[in-house]
Amino acid sequence: AIALSDEALQRGVKDYRHYYYRGYGWLMKAQLRVLTKSYWSAGREASHGKADLERYLDKYPDDPDAQGALGAYLYFADALPGFIKIIAKLFLIPEGDRQRGLAMMEFAATHEGAFSTDWRFVLAALNLVFEGNVEKGSDGLLRLLKEYPYYTRLAEAVAVVETLYPARTREFFAVVETSIDDHLSVGEQYADWELIKRMQLVQAFTESYFGNPRDAIEMYAPLIETPPPHPDWIVPIALLNRGFLQQRTGKADEARKA
Repeated sequence: AIALSDEALQRGVKDYRHYYYRGYGWLMKAQLRVLTKSYWSAGREASHGKADLERYLDKYPDDPDAQGALGAYLYFADALPGFIKIIAKLFLIPEGDRQRGLAMMEFAATHEGAFSTDWRFVLAALNLVFEGNVEKGSDGLLRLLKEYPYYTRLAEAVAVVETLYPARTREFFAVVETSIDDHLSVGEQYADWELIKRMQLVQAFTESYFGNPRDAIEMYAPLIETPPPHPDWIVPIALLNRGFLQQRTGKADEARKA
């Protein structure tokens, strides 16, 4: 994308979309540089990407996808821990702006664009993890899940939120149960069992502390008896929690076997 846009712009093609494509490409490349700890290259490429996207947005300020791309950069660059910001300055990585970035991603999520659904998910995750707004983040996930009921990974995120929002724990629990049933309804041979077992583990944990411990004991059984090959931590966690519940419910002998 960077090379093709470079070539087009050098030929004098007057199409501002090339600034968008190239800017997006530079930011994605900078992200990979950070993951490989090539900070000097990351700083240079992030600077190029930010400049290209800002130039494109000067011409098309209402493009939601460009707003989202630049907004994500601005948000995360400002949300980094302080010591990383110092490193960023040393390597000339452009500074961020958390509030401006958040506003730009909200614009991207609420206006029609090629990636508007992706920005809605990113925004929901940001509200949950970075902004600490569990209600806003979980409502965003629930709206997406209602539109895409067979995209079960959305329900996994809802499952994680269950115990963090006691006022709506049972509501979220029911949503996740329905999503698991919908996923399995297309045929168990097509099921993503690693995903389903992870979700069932969270459901059993939620039932342990927000429902009936005896029901939770039963929910742990299939996780122990028919575990997925991955992740390998499901069985030990299920055994530990089931043993704890068995002891709580007067089944000390069974707990010791666990």
